[in-house]
Amino acid sequence: MDTVNILNCNIAKVKMTEVIGMVEDFIKVGEFHSGGGINADQLVKINESPVFKEIMQKSDILFADGMSVIFASNLLRTPLPERVGATDVFENLLNLAVEKNYGVFFLGTKDKILEKAIDHYRTTYKGLKISGYRNGYWKPDEEDDVVEKINSCSPDLLFLGMSSPKKEEFIERNKHQLKSVSFALGVGGAFDIHAGEYARAPVWMQKLFLEWFFRLLQEPRRLFWRYSVNNTKFLYLLSKGILKRMATSN
Repeated sequence: MDTVNILNCNIAKVKMTEVIGMVEDFIKVGEFHSGGGINADQLVKINESPVFKEIMQKSDILFADGMSVIFASNLLRTPLPERVGATDVFENLLNLAVEKNYGVFFLGTKDKILEKAIDHYRTTYKGLKISGYRNGYWKPDEEDDVVEKINSCSPDLLFLGMSSPKKEEFIERNKHQLKSVSFALGVGGAFDIHAGEYARAPVWMQKLFLEWFFRLLQEPRRLFWRYSVNNTKFLYLLSKGILKRMATSN
């Protein structure tokens, strides 16, 4: 797989169709694989935490989830082909699961929200094989039970609707215990969106790098600190990366 290094993270040079094809290959192989989208917030975390960076780079595929990452790749003269949003990958994989009769497991968010999301998936993706689901809240001593429940349902695909780094740390701790899962994908707030709790930004806002602002308007208390601080940190990291590239090329 061809990758480029964007602010100390190796991101795959792939398009959506290639990601879906790779996941199908993973399922055919039948061994555990994981992947996820990289956005500005995660790039900041990767540069601040060597542990998180190591966990992320163990993923089988990382793709550019966020126009800010595409923007950065262009400025750094290592362009990525297109944005591959994690929510869009998720929805495409649900269609693939219907077509191929793959079993899916949903892990994350609160029970009431998750149940609404499950209703949406049953209605929207006719014939979807829902192997099981569970909320995203548990105590450390309950984690073995969570893994056991997933294994008892024998899904092919595991979707984690949790924040970073919780979902990545869960995968890293348990990847060798998840027996039937061929691909695990972090989908962030997709369950909440599909449950109708929040809306996705219009396409025009996504193209103008304003998806973060649309989310901020919906969850100002929770996201203000993240976006005000981490967006500034991201721009600082990008500036350093550009200056480093310019110094190297001279």
